[in-house]
Amino acid sequence: MTNEVVLLGLTEAAKRLQISVVHLRSLCDQGALPSIRDSAKRRLFKPDDVAVFKQQREREKKANGKPKLHLKSRRAEVTP
Repeated sequence: MTNEVVLLGLTEAAKRLQISVVHLRSLCDQGALPSIRDSAKRRLFKPDDVAVFKQQREREKKANGKPKLHLKSRRAEVTP
């Protein structure tokens, strides 16, 4: 029996993380989440990497009220 890892496509990984595809691409470009490129240059993700990233975001959200996205926000934040 082989130990083949089924890789996730961009859309499926974004769904699991509950973020947009555009945001997921940005996270990959920033190096916050590793991805693999196939011969057609599509981004693919190991399910374990996606799960670990999601857990880290959830821990940060519980600790700080919102997750650190490792990106500079392009929107102005409104402080109550």
